[in-house]
Amino acid sequence: MKRSNRNRGGIRSVFLAMLFALACAGVCAAIAAHHKPDFRSSGMLSIPSVEPQQAPSAFPITARAMSPEDWCELIRSHRVADAAVQDPIWRLMNVTAPLGDELRQWLDVRARPHSRFIEVSCARSSPAAAAAAVRSVINATIDEESRHQRMADRALNDRHMELAARIEQIRAMLSPIFKEFGSNDLQPFRQAAAERLMHIESALTSANIAIASAPPSSDNLNPLHDKVEALKKLRDEATQEVVAIGMKNAEIQRLEQQDRDLKSQLSPIDAQLRQLQMDENLGEGLTIINTGDLPSQPESGWQSRHLRHAAAIGGAAGLLLALLVTTFRRKST
Repeated sequence: MKRSNRNRGGIRSVFLAMLFALACAGVCAAIAAHHKPDFRSSGMLSIPSVEPQQAPSAFPITARAMSPEDWCELIRSHRVADAAVQDPIWRLMNVTAPLGDELRQWLDVRARPHSRFIEVSCARSSPAAAAAAVRSVINATIDEESRHQRMADRALNDRHMELAARIEQIRAMLSPIFKEFGSNDLQPFRQAAAERLMHIESALTSANIAIASAPPSSDNLNPLHDKVEALKKLRDEATQEVVAIGMKNAEIQRLEQQDRDLKSQLSPIDAQLRQLQMDENLGEGLTIINTGDLPSQPESGWQSRHLRHAAAIGGAAGLLLALLVTTFRRKST
């Protein structure tokens, strides 16, 4: 009998919980029915065609190296939102600007598949607020892209000047060697100096052999000794010449390798600077297709969407509260 009463009480509690949840859903839906309509303003941007980043990764990414996802992240960024809320468009349209974080929550930013178009939209109960949000964000995005492009240009130009100065310094170090030998390839001069050294060494060996084989009382010993001394002096000079030319040749090879390395770093920067200049001349870059219209009619389906959301939230909240009350009553009994 007690078990039967408990079962009846449990069924009654579940039934009451469901009724309470339905009542909460109905109340929330009724409130949502009186919600002001949403007006959606949409703007459109065209991004540059995507190309791989040619400059080293230490440099800022240029507009052509940004993917559609990168552009969407830029538009949603705190920097763009903080700049957008300072736009005079809010005052011109007699709308109070929100905080930057709040504006970011308003936005719907989407990249059109397989295209260069990005849509920026905002739905608000005030048409002016929706239009101001889209226009201010698009204006801030254009300004941010220009600032980012100036940073990239400045970084590339600074690096270009640095590399060009180092290349010019290497050329200045190679110039005296070229003037002295008439060429930067010293291998033939080093070979010729080495051959002279070998001839001197051979003559010196022959003179020493002649001294060793001559009788002690020979009148030819003094001239031979003088010849040996002269040959030794020539040998020392030839040795120093071979060493000096070898060191200069090694220095030339080191400097020329540095020159090639610097030119390999300079080449992609030159190419990117030329591309940036060409883009500027042709007007390539982030382009505004539509700044965001002032909507005259509510967004289609706004009321049913609010009703569904409100009913779902109210029903879930009511059901949860009813279950909590039921659980508490069971424990108390």
